[in-house]
Amino acid sequence: MKLSKTSKWILTIGILALLVVTAGVMYGRQMAERSQLNSDIAQANQDFFTNKAQRADLETRRSQAQSQLSNLESEFHKSTQSIEIEEALFDVADDA
Repeated sequence: MKLSKTSKWILTIGILALLVVTAGVMYGRQMAERSQLNSDIAQANQDFFTNKAQRADLETRRSQAQSQLSNLESEFHKSTQSIEIEEALFDVADDA
């Protein structure tokens, strides 16, 4: 089957149009994916800075809690030692 020049041109234009449409669809999908990825990156950055601020706050609170714990432990040891000393004094008083 022999194609005329007009048929060849129509076929060529049709193939080129198909290629252009396919390229356009692929480009559109890539742009949509790029937009989604940029949005994900922006959200990840925002989460990172939020978590960083929360971490600093939590570390401050932890150090305050450790300081309070140290103070309470030192007071507990004093009261425990005081009780032991009082018991020893009462024992000595009972023996006398």
